[in-house]
Amino acid sequence: MLHISDRRSKKTIRATRRMPKIYGTERRRSFDFRPLFIGLRVGLFLAIPAVLITLIAVHPALRVRQVEVQAGSLVPAEVIAQAIPKGGHFFSLQRDQITQQILEDHPEISDIQIVEHVPSKVVVSVAEYQPVISWVSGDFVSLLTEDGVVIHQITRSAALQPATEEEKKIAALPRVYDPKSVPVKLVSRIGGPQFVQSVLTVTKELAVAIPTYEIDHLELGDTSYDLVLVAKSGQRVLMDTESDAGVQVRNLARLVQQGKTDGAKSVDLRVDRWAYVR
Repeated sequence: MLHISDRRSKKTIRATRRMPKIYGTERRRSFDFRPLFIGLRVGLFLAIPAVLITLIAVHPALRVRQVEVQAGSLVPAEVIAQAIPKGGHFFSLQRDQITQQILEDHPEISDIQIVEHVPSKVVVSVAEYQPVISWVSGDFVSLLTEDGVVIHQITRSAALQPATEEEKKIAALPRVYDPKSVPVKLVSRIGGPQFVQSVLTVTKELAVAIPTYEIDHLELGDTSYDLVLVAKSGQRVLMDTESDAGVQVRNLARLVQQGKTDGAKSVDLRVDRWAYVR
């Protein structure tokens, strides 16, 4: 009897251990605040620089008060400085828009750089096209680039009677006259690159090949391809800008050295290997 009772008690104990727990306190779910704290940290990390940048941008000390222009000789520095608005916020300066406007208003300028120097200074660096010849038509003198594009104009009296350093540089350029005085506009193209190169070649090589042959000026001929060299004696030499200008200068030098141009009113070198002396 005792043995059986012991076995039953053991079974009872096992059954009791296998039964689910009915009594006891239920575990409450706790809210995880860590994602919220992380979000707040990220928000503060992004907001603080934005607030600082805004405060810096609107600070009264960060306003454009001084403009320094490193200009060339064709466009005065004060004219460029007027294009930079003073008193505005330093970091709100519209550099691209200002640069585009200056380039449109001044065809003499090839490139422009605008650099801000904290707290209130703006430096403008200007690069200009280099004129190589001057074109006289009517009351104005136009300056041409190597491509024959008009980039600057001054009055004829200022070019022929230079007073400033700029006017003296213009007066030293090879000069071509238009007898018909056709009006010339800025940014227009005259003659083209080959015409300009012929003018440069004639003026350069003529001084070497015939140093005693004094030139008064150059003229545009009957067509845009004809170049007329007018000597101080009144003699006129007709040249073709579509042909080799150096060869024509050397042909003229031989004629002068041989005395065949003495007393002649005109010398026509436009036909290759021929010279018509009148």
